[in-house]
Amino acid sequence: MEEAKIEALRHKAVALSFEEAMEALQEAVAQLEEDQLPLEEAEALYLWGRVLAAHCQRLLDEAELRLETLDDAAFV
Repeated sequence: MEEAKIEALRHKAVALSFEEAMEALQEAVAQLEEDQLPLEEAEALYLWGRVLAAHCQRLLDEAELRLETLDDAAFV
């Protein structure tokens, strides 16, 4: 059951650009910091935040690889 939720969240996150995902992550963190959410909502929001963070990291890793490839090609 949990895997299905995570996969659905990943699918949703993949559609976001880096900037959109970072904004959504910042919003999730702000909501969690307010400490006014019921436990189930806080858990769901935390999970969404983890998925967003992983998506952002993946996008940064891909950008870094592209830059390294460009640097390598420029100096050959």
